[in-house]
Amino acid sequence: MRKTWRRPKCWPACRRPRIWPTIVWNVLPPFCLGPAFHEEFFPNVSVTYERLELLAQRTALDTMYSYAVVNRGEAPVVAQVEISPDGVHYAPDESISVQPHTTGVLVPKRYLRYTRLVLRTLQPAQMSLVDVYFQAQTRMQTDR
Repeated sequence: MRKTWRRPKCWPACRRPRIWPTIVWNVLPPFCLGPAFHEEFFPNVSVTYERLELLAQRTALDTMYSYAVVNRGEAPVVAQVEISPDGVHYAPDESISVQPHTTGVLVPKRYLRYTRLVLRTLQPAQMSLVDVYFQAQTRMQTDR
């Protein structure tokens, strides 16, 4: 039986593609409403007692996001989320201590346009190695 092309439920009834692409079944077009997932991975981050600020994430359109900190080193690491309205002035939000060979998750309590993670060890003479995952879910917008 030959499949025929049908408009996904999220398409407005008036929208028809001008160019008929090769359709991948069970995949919605990018302008449909629905959650979209994206992530950033920061591998092998060397952490010392001095503050280490990771790259800021633009979280203005994210509906849910979190940081996972995997401590692969021998020293505990303090991870703190900072939020900013303009990418310049940051305020502290949530903070956790991640013990050696464990994983900690940070979810910010407050919302601003930019978010970054700050890492450091508890003791001056210590060093640790961590992997950081930033994962976010965004509700996609239509082009109406």
